[in-house]
Amino acid sequence: MGFLEEFRDLALHEWNFKVILEQKLISLLRQQKIYWKQRGTIRWVTKGDAGTKFFHANATIKHRKNLITYLENSAGTMLTSHQDKAHTLWEAYKERLGKYEVISMQLNLDEILSSHPNLSSLEDPFTSEEINQVVASLPTDKSPGPDGFNTDFIKKCWPIIKKFFTIFVRNFIRGMFVFKV
Repeated sequence: MGFLEEFRDLALHEWNFKVILEQKLISLLRQQKIYWKQRGTIRWVTKGDAGTKFFHANATIKHRKNLITYLENSAGTMLTSHQDKAHTLWEAYKERLGKYEVISMQLNLDEILSSHPNLSSLEDPFTSEEINQVVASLPTDKSPGPDGFNTDFIKKCWPIIKKFFTIFVRNFIRGMFVFKV
């Protein structure tokens, strides 16, 4: 049918037939894909990760999917070497990204940032009231860390852990605790 379309417009029944054929082809291709996917899954389960022909065939297929075999540059030349493909990609990105222009700062940072004469208060230890305020202002049902304890847990257990947490914070400020990652 595609051949006829080049010479003349298709009649209504021909268009309908073409649509039905395309839908049937898509349906068959989907069924074929499902069949081969299930068959591959079954083989993978039975053969596994062993160094079999099946394993190496799958590895080769995955490698080929992640490989650009050739690129065509703007002149229409097919490029197959890694160096040529890298150069072509680099030039294409440089062309698309444009040129860098230095933009001068329109803000006067001296007016925005003012120096504070006395910053010694930043070194003062936290008070128990400040720690209580921070815990009370924590958002509900959020997890501040990877341990999984959410802020509801911390708020509900605060009367129990308050004393230990305050000691912990003060010792940390004094440098008596060091976290190791």
